[in-house]
Amino acid sequence: MSKKLKVEVSAIFNCDLERAFKIPILGDATSFLKGVGPLPGIDRFEDDDTWGQINGSRYPVAKSNLLTNGGRVGYDKIYERKENEYWNWGVTNIETFVFGITEFEGELFFEEISDGIHVRWVYHCSIGNAWLRPFAWIFFKWFWKKNINNAISYMKVAAEGSGVLLYK
Repeated sequence: MSKKLKVEVSAIFNCDLERAFKIPILGDATSFLKGVGPLPGIDRFEDDDTWGQINGSRYPVAKSNLLTNGGRVGYDKIYERKENEYWNWGVTNIETFVFGITEFEGELFFEEISDGIHVRWVYHCSIGNAWLRPFAWIFFKWFWKKNINNAISYMKVAAEGSGVLLYK
């Protein structure tokens, strides 16, 4: 039986709603997903022609570091896109060792507030191997959360700037 874990981060982006919505998924994710500790950053994406569309997909490719040779991480797929409101995607067919984690699922929520755009990023992971759950918990709750906390900060800078190219 698989167990699910959840982490959440948020930030206020000072830009228009459309830009805040597009930057996290359609921006240059290699500049956001830089890795932390043993978790390598993302170097590039492969087969990403449909990325950003519902059922669109791509393969994230991790950089190498002292603990990994790098390579494809898994299969990234967009499940839902509600324009200027919500993204839902997942990473399945995981090809790297992540302590028994069998799937990652991300959700991004966008809300206009008086201070700007509130961006809330929720990540879930499924853990299949009961013996690895304590290690998966540490990895996900510490390294993965730190990674997405850093990433949302980089996204904020990109959203508030003008130089990030978007897919679509």
